[in-house]
Amino acid sequence: MTNWPASLFPDQAQEDVFGADQDARATGVAALTGAGEPVEGGWRVTGRWS
Repeated sequence: MTNWPASLFPDQAQEDVFGADQDARATGVAALTGAGEPVEGGWRVTGRWS
């Protein structure tokens, strides 16, 4: 899953990450710990982040 965001970078960045080793892996975390809700005048965001 985390190689996908790296594939969205420009070609040179992708070459820097994957060019020497096509089996390279990029790490990352996708932890949805917050919530947003529309309120008058904007958004209210709540949650916990470390």
